[in-house]
Amino acid sequence: MLTLATGIVANIAFYLQLLGWGYLVTNLKGARKPDAHPGSLAIIGTAFLICAGGFFTFWSMSPKSLYVIAIIGLLGAAGYMTQAADLAVLKKIPLTVWFVLAIIVVRVGFSTAGALNAHDDYHGYLVLPQKIQQTGTLAPDFFNERRMGVLGGAAYLQSLYLCFLPLDSITGLDKGVGILLIAGAVLSILPNVIFERKGALILLMCALLDFNSANVTFIYISAALLSLLASEVLSRDDTDISCFQIAIISTGLIAIKNYFIVPVLALLCLYLLKSLYARRISGAYKTVATLFLTLALLSPWLFLSLKSCGTLLFPLTGTGNHGSSYGLLEIANNAHLPMAKYAGYFWKFITMPESLVCCLGLLQLRHCGKNREAIFAWLGVAALLSTAWLIVYKSMFLFRYAESIAGVGALLTILWCFKNGKLRHVAACILILFALKSGRIAGNYKSWCDLQDRRTSFATMQTSMLKMQAAIPSKAPMAIFASHPFLLDFSRNPVHVFDHYGGASPPPGLPPNNEALLKKYLLAQGIRYLAFSYGDHANYGRNRYSSRLLSDGSPYGERVRRLALLNFNFQDMILSLGRSEKIVFDDGSNLVIDLSG
Repeated sequence: MLTLATGIVANIAFYLQLLGWGYLVTNLKGARKPDAHPGSLAIIGTAFLICAGGFFTFWSMSPKSLYVIAIIGLLGAAGYMTQAADLAVLKKIPLTVWFVLAIIVVRVGFSTAGALNAHDDYHGYLVLPQKIQQTGTLAPDFFNERRMGVLGGAAYLQSLYLCFLPLDSITGLDKGVGILLIAGAVLSILPNVIFERKGALILLMCALLDFNSANVTFIYISAALLSLLASEVLSRDDTDISCFQIAIISTGLIAIKNYFIVPVLALLCLYLLKSLYARRISGAYKTVATLFLTLALLSPWLFLSLKSCGTLLFPLTGTGNHGSSYGLLEIANNAHLPMAKYAGYFWKFITMPESLVCCLGLLQLRHCGKNREAIFAWLGVAALLSTAWLIVYKSMFLFRYAESIAGVGALLTILWCFKNGKLRHVAACILILFALKSGRIAGNYKSWCDLQDRRTSFATMQTSMLKMQAAIPSKAPMAIFASHPFLLDFSRNPVHVFDHYGGASPPPGLPPNNEALLKKYLLAQGIRYLAFSYGDHANYGRNRYSSRLLSDGSPYGERVRRLALLNFNFQDMILSLGRSEKIVFDDGSNLVIDLSG
């Protein structure tokens, strides 16, 4: 229970930090909104910290500055609470709402034990916040495919989160703090619902929302940012819209996942058309100003991506470091792929549908109390996206997210029911949602029980990783294909982590299956030492993933097959080099090869 209490306190403290920064930002000259809802302030604070993170990592500021940023945010939260304190308001909140709020708080505490992906997270995403925490910058990372798909905003926010909790609890940022942001978005849209007993049902849905995430990329946080952006752009006119605030939120979204540029541009274009239709020329000026300001705030993240991956905005403005439009070796030359690069950029956006699904659901909260058509329209859009994926990619992969669609649908239906006095339908909706989520709730509890085992495993593996790294001279560049590369000391050596082999690499690109060419290529990049966890095949062994070599013929299945083949060939090449080159370290599970011999 002490660990649960620690998770609750740390997550709430982090949320207050976001709230504090939102309060400070919205009180800047030209962006003052004294009546802003605390839920909106926390989302604005999240976006602002991501914007600031671009400049922080671009200038390689001291990692200790992360703690200064956290302290300033908490002081800002204290200032907000001092100004907005009104304890009498708390007495108006019904007991049932307090009970559901307590459920959300417990849910937030349990979120720190969420499952991690042994490949996506271990090989890619967890490396990025660790680098910021230890070096103050993301630095070049030639072979990390994940670095091309994310500009670094999520990694920076995660590095701040690591000031509050250890790395093994990092899932609590999106699944814990993100839930608080979603609840804040709901309360900012319906500020009076918290004072109604029936409002407990709305908050209960927030507590039960549990989207199917494959890794530590942001779902809830992205949904909260996207919802606020859409709400600000679509529900305001040009007399009270803040270009600065819209640009901050837009930058935060794109820096989290670069393909969020699609909905950002779509929303700004809608605002432009709305202004032109109403013959308000100032709206057109504000749209252009917002675009330029967003580009300015985004520029540090773009230049960092260019330095690391050779592309400003993959794949829109670049083809990846080795000339492939998808960042995967050999795929660019396959004519059977169903879409061009720019069309693929749009379709990449719907491969992570939870953010869009939740955004649409929150927007409809404004209207579903008046008519049921809003609910059906929302469900129709969600179904259309899923069907489009099925038609284009000929894969059922996306339909594992169907429970997310049903979950938010239940939220909307419940709101519509009690707004229209049809409370007899509410119980059925809650039962449906609980049936959808019961398996996941049990899984979350199991993850919590396994958290101590994960911490023990991380501690043991970190000792092994650091011992292996000690065999390499300090400051010498190294490349690594290991099971837990995120546990290395990134301040000691420039580390290039292999994610999927061939997913990213400087020109002319990694060789597909030739160890002599691989050696020559790495030496040409200034990399003398190559490390490999052969004991568990870097969490990508044939015994576990050989079935991926069997493609169903679809573009997605072919992509998975090629990834598996390239990774297996890479392991064979490393072992072959281990037999012909000098080995400077081998503990029976990990080895380091000196390629200069």
